Amino acid sequence: MSFPASDMNDKKNKNLPVIIAVLVMLGIAAVVIVSVLGVPRVPSVNLDQNYDERKEARSELQKKLLGEWQDPDNDRFVIDVWRDGDGGFHAMVNYSEQEGEVYFWEMDGSWQDNEDGFVYGGCKKSFVTYDSDGNPHEEILYEDGSGAIVLSGDDGIRWEDSKEKMGDKITFVYVGEY
Repeated sequence: MSFPASDMNDKKNKNLPVIIAVLVMLGIAAVVIVSVLGVPRVPSVNLDQNYDERKEARSELQKKLLGEWQDPDNDRFVIDVWRDGDGGFHAMVNYSEQEGEVYFWEMDGSWQDNEDGFVYGGCKKSFVTYDSDGNPHEEILYEDGSGAIVLSGDDGIRWEDSKEKMGDKITFVYVGEY
């Protein structure tokens, strides 16, 4: 059975008021439910406070890194770490096999949150000998070292030397302020 187009429009038009009435009633029901039960609230997050807390925690970690550190098994292997004027880090590692001869590694780097320490590049290694009058003679061995100096647990640091692996497996212990 087919209906002429005018009959179909008449049936749609008859249902329109019912559809509108149902939609209005659903809207009123939603308003009543929300007014009785309330709108669930998502706790507000103070992003500034979280940032400040992270910044303070980072600052505390950074402070732990500063100072003089020594290989507990070899008092001739020392790392000094301090802040530079621009907020970066500077470290000097020195190692002496015998009196009058010292290896030095000098590095500048920046803090890396995911490392809990600072990462550096352009590390300079030099070998310094002292003559009988105490005058130094420096031989630069390289200037392209890289790596990181990172916190190790609560009481030490590690030197992760990518070029020579000099600090591998050594946890340096805190000696004091630099």
